[in-house]
Amino acid sequence: MKKNGTDFPVIEDDVVINPYSIIIGNVRIGKGSVIGAGSIVTKSTPPIV
Repeated sequence: MKKNGTDFPVIEDDVVINPYSIIIGNVRIGKGSVIGAGSIVTKSTPPIV
């Protein structure tokens, strides 16, 4: 089922993804988010305002 209209991750502007991180599935990484080293992301993250 498509939640965001895609079958793959959507990475917005100004996102930092640190080494050895894994982003899995149909998730949206919100603007300004920082994904820590070695993280496994399976759910969307909100934008940082």
